[in-house]
Amino acid sequence: MAVEMMPANCWGKSNNPHNSSHYRGKVAGQGMSYACDYNVPALAVEVQLWNKGWWGGYDKEGTAVYRKRTWVREVRASDITDCHDDTWRTTTFHTGKDRNSRWHSVETIGRGVYVNCP
Repeated sequence: MAVEMMPANCWGKSNNPHNSSHYRGKVAGQGMSYACDYNVPALAVEVQLWNKGWWGGYDKEGTAVYRKRTWVREVRASDITDCHDDTWRTTTFHTGKDRNSRWHSVETIGRGVYVNCP
């Protein structure tokens, strides 16, 4: 199936989780974004942190963070939850409405990284 690119050339990003430098004992997924070449009517991201379960799959941790902005070039969001030594990853669902009034969406998944909690 072909993927149609937004005319505004928007792209999404999921960064890797890490120890929070602001909140001790928390793991953070920061800087998840959806950015475009020019302002568009709507951009939104929904960020979720995951940790690796004992069976090898990933479990959702905490509550997903949703952020929507209108007539902007970029929207960013971060998620934070209690930390425990484990492999973590982030997922971000990106949604945008271009000037042609068509909605576009994409999901990005950060790679799994081991976070050693303080």
